[in-house]
Amino acid sequence: MAGLMLSCILSDSLEFRSPTTTEIDKVYAKELSKLCGVKIKPHAEAMFAAKADIGHLSPKEVVMMDSKTFNIGGRKIRVSVVETTNPSTALRQKEALLDAMTLIQQMETLDDMLFFVVNILENEAVYVSFSSTADALIAKAWNLEISSDGMTVIPGVVSRKAQIIPSLELAARKK
Repeated sequence: MAGLMLSCILSDSLEFRSPTTTEIDKVYAKELSKLCGVKIKPHAEAMFAAKADIGHLSPKEVVMMDSKTFNIGGRKIRVSVVETTNPSTALRQKEALLDAMTLIQQMETLDDMLFFVVNILENEAVYVSFSSTADALIAKAWNLEISSDGMTVIPGVVSRKAQIIPSLELAARKK
């Protein structure tokens, strides 16, 4: 049981890299590590390596594996995140992911979709451009230009809950 609890803390906190990490997370992780005889760093690395292995998933499954719909600025927007130590695995299938996003948008009658590949090790997110309206929201939220290849790095962003959604909501309120 201690090993499962440790795994939950490490996954949720991205091995203490996430801005949602608390000191209590670190204290409990250390205690749980002792209880189950598992070293934190190698265990987290193994978990993240397993999570990065998405080759067996369809593009739609990749988009939907960590995805939530939000009302942002009066628009229904699905925000999908893939957390990985190897972003190239997801980004290599960019066109197939965009096709899957188009189908999901149509099926769910969404106003837009946003897709981020979070690089856990580099503490950054790569935004994959889906539409000009999504691009405008991202550009406003982080005051940056969208890359011509449709993949824009957003430094320091790893959490949808603590960073992505609050930044998008703030940008949507700006005139």
